[in-house]
Amino acid sequence: MRCLMLLILMFAFTSISVAQVDYNDRIQPIFDAHCTSCHGANARSGVNLLDYDAVMSSVGENYDTLIVIPEKPDESPLVDVIENEEPEYGSRMPPGTPLDSAQIADIRAWIEEGAEENVSTSSPRKDLIANGFELRSNYPNPFNPVTQIRFTMPSRADYSVDIFSVSGQHITQITGSSSAGSVTVPVDLSGQPSGVYVYRVTIRTPEGDSARQGGRMILLK
Repeated sequence: MRCLMLLILMFAFTSISVAQVDYNDRIQPIFDAHCTSCHGANARSGVNLLDYDAVMSSVGENYDTLIVIPEKPDESPLVDVIENEEPEYGSRMPPGTPLDSAQIADIRAWIEEGAEENVSTSSPRKDLIANGFELRSNYPNPFNPVTQIRFTMPSRADYSVDIFSVSGQHITQITGSSSAGSVTVPVDLSGQPSGVYVYRVTIRTPEGDSARQGGRMILLK
């Protein structure tokens, strides 16, 4: 009986330790309860936490980079400001009442797992990146008004390129498909004002696997 109980406990611990963090069930509720009163549609400091797309396209004005860097919580400004008493810029967030250790651990784990919106039983994103999905910087940058977003496809797949303002507003989406190799997508922002913009490239294979990477660019008129 004692051995059986130990096996049950070991199985339960293993199941808990490998369970992925679901964004909509465990991360967005944290933002809704503690953050969106300041970092909602008004996107204070360039940070909009209203929903997944807004979070993933937010660029912190002080850090001048995306606030979430998938698989790299220690390099993500979001973690810096919620975890440290004295973050690199500004003060700890949320002001007055910091998140508790369990909430911070959930956010760290979600980013470490790839900052995906939906839980997956496999790791297609890591497989695709390991097999050759690579996002290169756009060129030229700064630009006026056309730049080219360049990336490498590991296999035939559909792709989408989404452009956001730093406040999280979705500007445009460009879609297409390509075989393995280098892909160049021209982006024309002639109708937009000068400033920093965020781009996000998502690829989806015929088998249903997907991966996403993003960067920032500067329109200078």
